[in-house]
Amino acid sequence: MHGMVNKGLQTYVTDIFGGEVWEDICVTGGLSQYNFETMLTYDDDLTDKIVEGATKVLNRSHDDILEDFGTHVAGAEGLPLVRQLLQFGGENFEEFLESLEELHDLCRIVLPELDVPVFCLENSVPGSCVLHYTFTKAGYGTVFLGILRAVASAYDTLALVDHIAEPGSKEGRFDITVLQMDLSGDIQDATTLNEVLL
Repeated sequence: MHGMVNKGLQTYVTDIFGGEVWEDICVTGGLSQYNFETMLTYDDDLTDKIVEGATKVLNRSHDDILEDFGTHVAGAEGLPLVRQLLQFGGENFEEFLESLEELHDLCRIVLPELDVPVFCLENSVPGSCVLHYTFTKAGYGTVFLGILRAVASAYDTLALVDHIAEPGSKEGRFDITVLQMDLSGDIQDATTLNEVLL
């Protein structure tokens, strides 16, 4: 696993919960090291041990931790390089979603060791789409659920994002509906995900 992921998890935990909690997670996960370098590559098992340790110490589910991690790394206090990779995505949330089909190839040029999913965007009706993904490593799609929600917020966009995937799968999809709002803040198009997809 690319060091950016492990360093990102370290930064997420220390920023939100503090250094002592991070050390507890490392001890609980059976790690022999507590600090990670962004540009190095580590065994995938180390990342799994970090997440497993975090589930026990924080008493939260695997998916909850990964979603919060994704939100954090895409936020203002997250990893600068991740934000730089995401910022090429356009002037609004819709353009950002369209740009994700190019993200895998872009990252292969900049960071070839980073496991970035292959995305395929399927438009259905105006204001909604389905974003399919395929990861090399299973069980990490929830990270992008947090990223998508954080990016929508950064674009001042109210969006419903639903993650559909089998537990531990390398493939899945995000059902996304953008809700348009008028100047008074009332939702003009409150179509639910079920109504869109039926």
